[in-house]
Amino acid sequence: MRQRLVTGQSTASDRRARIVELTAKGRQLTRRVFRAHERDLETIMAILSEEERRQLYEPLKKLGISALGALQNPTNASTGAHK
Repeated sequence: MRQRLVTGQSTASDRRARIVELTAKGRQLTRRVFRAHERDLETIMAILSEEERRQLYEPLKKLGISALGALQNPTNASTGAHK
């Protein structure tokens, strides 16, 4: 079943490559799914105290920032060394 969540078009410079973008329907679905995911995470995390949440959040945030940096600049990706 085609839901038309993305569009794709070829590029003039490289016919092997395609530019893929979410449609309005795709963006709407993504927002809805992420909101539900956020609610689920909050429910799961409710068992933790505020201090436990803070202790968990800091290393996860560090990992997320590192992953984003690696995606933006794959040639300078971290070697895993602690900073």
